Amino acid sequence: MPCNFPSRRAMLISDRRFRTREHPSTERFQPSAMKPCYRFILLASILAFAGCSPAAKTNAPANDTRRLDEMPRGQPESADFVARVKHYYQSLEEKDWPTSYDMRTATFKQDVAKDYYLKEMAGSRENLTSYKVLSLRSYTNTRGEDTAAEMIMEFHNGEMVSYGCARWIKLGGVWMCDEPGLKSGLLINLRIPDWVPQ
Repeated sequence: MPCNFPSRRAMLISDRRFRTREHPSTERFQPSAMKPCYRFILLASILAFAGCSPAAKTNAPANDTRRLDEMPRGQPESADFVARVKHYYQSLEEKDWPTSYDMRTATFKQDVAKDYYLKEMAGSRENLTSYKVLSLRSYTNTRGEDTAAEMIMEFHNGEMVSYGCARWIKLGGVWMCDEPGLKSGLLINLRIPDWVPQ
């Protein structure tokens, strides 16, 4: 009795059906079904890498305080002034609003309450990334002691560059920021200092 072997086409069809029955989840892992997952993983990897990259932080130049740093060489007593100025602008760069408020003069604090200042600055777009001291002028009293200073400064706020005049005054032996030079929001002092020469 001759053997009736199935045709090659019938065997292929049967084999496909067998594999589908044996592995019912085969169709679930098609490449098209995996695309959203791959995209999510790729996007998460890119964001994680960009967040850790130093170049992603800012393209602004580093702070240039050479003119400030030169002061203590000829005037050792000005070291405190230099330290206070750097500390103040560091607080702005780090968005440390309580410190930046505490370093302002009493007249500024009379015009702007601390709670209001902190609330408004927390929601502001202030984004100081770096600064440069372009020129510096100090004022002395009759005893030859520095009591005030003015600085022409360059500021980098993100992608924007601005220029302003910063004013500092020594009150009770402590250097305080009278006018930071940044013309934005609550940082501006609306009063004209009485010590500024006319």
